[in-house]
Amino acid sequence: MSESETGEESTSSTTVPKKPRKNSTKSISDLVDSVKLLIDQNKVTQETLKEVKQHVEEVANNTDQIKQSLTELRAEVDAKITTHESRLNNLESDVSSISQRLEHNSKASDVLYLEVNKLNLILSGLDEPETESTDSLITAIESILQVSTGYFIHLDHAYRVGTGTRRKVKLRFLSIKDRNAALKSSSKLPPTVFINEDLPSSTRQAHGKLRAKLKELKSSSTEEIKVDWKKLSIETASSKFQIMDGTLTQIDKRLGSISSQTSTSSGGTKSGSQLPGTFLGRRM
Repeated sequence: MSESETGEESTSSTTVPKKPRKNSTKSISDLVDSVKLLIDQNKVTQETLKEVKQHVEEVANNTDQIKQSLTELRAEVDAKITTHESRLNNLESDVSSISQRLEHNSKASDVLYLEVNKLNLILSGLDEPETESTDSLITAIESILQVSTGYFIHLDHAYRVGTGTRRKVKLRFLSIKDRNAALKSSSKLPPTVFINEDLPSSTRQAHGKLRAKLKELKSSSTEEIKVDWKKLSIETASSKFQIMDGTLTQIDKRLGSISSQTSTSSGGTKSGSQLPGTFLGRRM
């Protein structure tokens, strides 16, 4: 065998070792690690989602409880409101009933007052000397009435009431005849002396409001003014005022509507001459 043949055979039978694939192994390892990391992250995410879900469920439960509590509270409040409304209606009904009773009792009291004091008159404007006694007061008034009526009237009693330097005098007569005669002759009394009926407090207050309105109308209007002291009204060509439930109320003749007016005055001005339907006697 030749050398060339031997050399070729030797060359062909020799095996060259392969180098290991380090990069491929590393890539697979990194991929495995990444997958493990993703798995771990997924587990954490799932745990977080579970916690979030649990929290949402708790919030939902709390919300339901709050809604339930609010519903119960609203029902309770509604029930209390209904109860209070019922009580309020009952109170309003009671107040209305009491007001009606008071009004009825007030009217009955006024009627009783007039009956008890039907023999009385109130005289005002008479001087009050420091040395005045009951006897001297009665004598002075009897003299004044004798001049105004034209005959002697014997008084049952007379005494001062109220406060001030010229206090009013309450007169009590022995008969209705003498009392009416003294009232009818009031225009013949001295200029500073006035005589009026002994009226209940509510009527005196109403007259005071009428006098205040009368003074106001006289100063601001040239219309004819009619005053009805018994019906407690003042009337002009364009308007009418009436005492209703103790309040001075304006009644529009054209519209028929009413509007209340608060009067702060309760007396004090002279009414002038008497008008049809008014009380006889001069008024302060």
